[in-house]
Amino acid sequence: RKMKERRKCVRSCVRSFVRSFVRSFVRSFVRSFVRSFVRSFVRSFVRSFVRSFVRSFVRSFVRSFVRSFVRSFVRSFVRSFVRSFVRSFVRSFVRSFVRSFVRSFVRSFVRSFVRSFVRSEIELVGERATRSRRAAL
Repeated sequence: RKMKERRKCVRSCVRSFVRSFVRSFVRSFVRSFVRSFVRSFVRSFVRSFVRSFVRSFVRSFVRSFVRSFVRSFVRSFVRSFVRSFVRSFVRSFVRSFVRSFVRSFVRSFVRSFVRSFVRSEIELVGERATRSRRAAL
């Protein structure tokens, strides 16, 4: 009987851990993804635009300016955006994964510990009451 109760406790502990972990991980994953994407995009766009504009303007005027500008802008924007996004996203992804895992694990561990502790205390009180009744008879 106690084994069944322990199994139930372990199952519920695992279930609550998984639920909690998935919820918090998804939340923080989405947040960090969006934040990283926006930051990287804006930073890279501005940087690349300014660089390309200056380069193209200095190199040549009017006709070849547009071609030169577009090529260098696209090249530098894509490079810097990918680098920046990957760096910031990977960092925040790892951070959010670890946080979510640790929080969920600690929560479910504490819950299961408290439940089992309360159950054992209740059983102890019940056993003592039974003994005292028997002793009184």
